[in-house]
Amino acid sequence: MRQFTVLMALLAAALLLGISSSGIVTADYPVLSDYITDEEGVVEYSEWYDDIYWVCEVLERGTSTVMAILVINSTGDEEIAMYATEVFNENGIGQEDKDNGVLIVVAVGDGTYFVAVGLGLEGVLNDAKVGRYGREQFEPYADIGDYGQGLYYLALWIGAEIEEHYEEAEEKDYPIDWIPLEWPQLLLAIAVTGIILVLTGGRLIIWIGPLLRNLGKGKAGGGGAGGVFRK
Repeated sequence: MRQFTVLMALLAAALLLGISSSGIVTADYPVLSDYITDEEGVVEYSEWYDDIYWVCEVLERGTSTVMAILVINSTGDEEIAMYATEVFNENGIGQEDKDNGVLIVVAVGDGTYFVAVGLGLEGVLNDAKVGRYGREQFEPYADIGDYGQGLYYLALWIGAEIEEHYEEAEEKDYPIDWIPLEWPQLLLAIAVTGIILVLTGGRLIIWIGPLLRNLGKGKAGGGGAGGVFRK
């Protein structure tokens, strides 16, 4: 039911946008291709890079949970919590049908960070717990510019919590692998999509393609926690 509701909301948004605008405006969020994406070079060239990578690799191998780390200079005018959630969803972090992803974003120029947690992990990593790990494990090192060591301990504690308490969601077989909808929901969605295509003169195709591709990927639940550190 949750997936179907999400799809209907996306279709409705696409309809409104398709009617009101003939162009497309998308935010320029980073594409994450590995566990660590370091645009500032503060972790990639540190002695902690291999250790952080190992934590992420072992976590995925043991639990299928995907933990990614993004280091940037600034989120601009956007709040880091919203920025992290958008990057999470744009990249679809986590396994499909499990939503078991974690994204740690550090904006070194802003002196802020945020840990975004996937829907499937919110029972393991609540906001209070994530916030405590950030304050105790990351901030003391970030305050002195040692981002690598801070991220290592933050990732290590988050990974250990997941390893101890996370139970994988049972995988489901769907008619179309990358769209988590069963037959009744899928047929209704196709019918609604057809109607909207007629009403928008076909412009919905421009919007709904990328949206449907992301349905089979991990989604952020809106939970997580962050904080500030001395720049």
